[in-house]
Amino acid sequence: MDPNLGLAARNDLLYIADHWTDLRARLRPGGGNALTGMNVSGGGDEGHCPIDVHVSDLLHEIEDEARMLGHVLMDETDDWAPRTSRMPALLVDVAQRYGHWTAGDDERAALDFMDWAHEYAGKVRRALERPAPPSYVGPCQGKGEDGAGCAGELYVREGREGGKCRECGAEFSREGQMEFLAREMQDRLMTQTEIARALKIVGHAVQAATVYKWVEREKLKPAVEGERLYRFADALGIVARKRVAA
Repeated sequence: MDPNLGLAARNDLLYIADHWTDLRARLRPGGGNALTGMNVSGGGDEGHCPIDVHVSDLLHEIEDEARMLGHVLMDETDDWAPRTSRMPALLVDVAQRYGHWTAGDDERAALDFMDWAHEYAGKVRRALERPAPPSYVGPCQGKGEDGAGCAGELYVREGREGGKCRECGAEFSREGQMEFLAREMQDRLMTQTEIARALKIVGHAVQAATVYKWVEREKLKPAVEGERLYRFADALGIVARKRVAA
């Protein structure tokens, strides 16, 4: 077996591992509608954040294969154990032992290993090269034909700073929508997950884990004692203070 083919398979696996975070970022492409939660005055709905099913399936298929390959290495060698069971580090550890398949006598196993690595590196590359789906930037601010308000939902494509509402044709800018959303959500009560989602929509790259830590450290406190709902305005205040401190 040509050793360069084995190196190519290793590099394919390392490519997947290097782009694992990028692939996960494509899982929830537009961020979903974060104008959920409850208004302080009452009402509200639970909402949801749609995922890219193709990317979700791809992530699961790769992780399942990485775990299977890891079990093979543990069963068939005496000197290998993964540093961690978490992806993508697990895949990196498997990739470094590519010779277990490509330098052995089992040509069928070697071909299967190399074919899988090449195929899935290609799938990851194509998934990442697809144009990013448009990002949700909130409801249209237009008044509508009857003055009661437009029912349109606005999205902005990657690299653009605005667009037109598909319902009423009103033009909008990303910056204007961010300001509008921040005002609209000031008095809303949201779950921790909804707060992280809403912060991202208004331009703050805050992870859900960070919001959980705020709650754990009592930087962000429930709006009503005993309830797991928090004021979005309080979360915005934490972000603003951190920016001033930085």
